[in-house]
Amino acid sequence: MKKLSLICCFIPLLLLSQESDFQSWSKVGVQYKIHKKLSTTLSQGYRLRENASLPDKGFTTLAVVYKIDKDFKLGVGYRLNENYDLAQSVTFQNRYFTDIYLRKKHKKWTFKDRLRYQNQANKYALRNKAEVTYNIRKTPLEPYLAVEAFYNFEVVNKLRYTLGASYPINKKINFDLHYRIQDEVNENKSNVLYILGASLKLEI
Repeated sequence: MKKLSLICCFIPLLLLSQESDFQSWSKVGVQYKIHKKLSTTLSQGYRLRENASLPDKGFTTLAVVYKIDKDFKLGVGYRLNENYDLAQSVTFQNRYFTDIYLRKKHKKWTFKDRLRYQNQANKYALRNKAEVTYNIRKTPLEPYLAVEAFYNFEVVNKLRYTLGASYPINKKINFDLHYRIQDEVNENKSNVLYILGASLKLEI
């Protein structure tokens, strides 16, 4: 009778379905400094799903950032999403967002926080990303750890955990490689993504 009671307790957990997938995310961006306090970035991203075998989405992002001081910046941006379903039919969505960037540096450690408010297809979300970066002595390599939470103004419905490293190829080009776990939860199921990502940024 005791064993039956324990089984009954775990039945609700078993009913909650979970799906997982390995994906590949890549991005290339160009940053242009308009003024010493004002810069703009144009980037193109591409994502593969189903064990990185099928296109999932492409997106083009244009963002403008204004630097209040060395530790505080404000930004606005627009993103055009190109979404692919399993049949590879394409739909487009517009996204608008505003950002607040905070930064605090202590010796070789840098602590960052980005708060983003976004609107996509009349769905609003608040995102908070906290990141800590360490500069390895005698090398420009900077490993980092980041956690990002997505809110729908009621509960957290998505979490991202990222471990990566950035490396400046030269004074103008920076390369980033990272591994990310994304846990997306709704009322019926939990989707977990395991993501290998890379990005390249050029400053002009």
